[in-house]
Amino acid sequence: MVYLELDPAVTLSSAFSQVREIAASSRADLAIYVVDSASQELLHLFERVRIAAEEAIITGQFTLLEERVRDLALAQGVTWELSVDRDYIYVSLADGESVLRRVISRAPHGGDLEVYAGGGAAPWRNG
Repeated sequence: MVYLELDPAVTLSSAFSQVREIAASSRADLAIYVVDSASQELLHLFERVRIAAEEAIITGQFTLLEERVRDLALAQGVTWELSVDRDYIYVSLADGESVLRRVISRAPHGGDLEVYAGGGAAPWRNG
């Protein structure tokens, strides 16, 4: 298992991409544990973001996802970051000292990696 604790200035998508490249070159099975400090409020907000993300995976409307995440985050006074690649959606939400970082697989059964997040109010396994 790889534990990934990121400086707030580092984007989740770029760090995750680098870890995946290393794992691919070593041909090792890999589980990544993303360490964050999510509050209950950020977890609740993420549940709403997750619904929009799952809808975007099905419809392919990722620009609409960006609008929804922006609107949800701004309504709560939360800073946000959203990235998408061929395999994953990367979500970061921050409010003061609390930071939530999640990786959502675009594959039907969770993708090629196991991704976990925790360190805040509750642990989470990539869906």
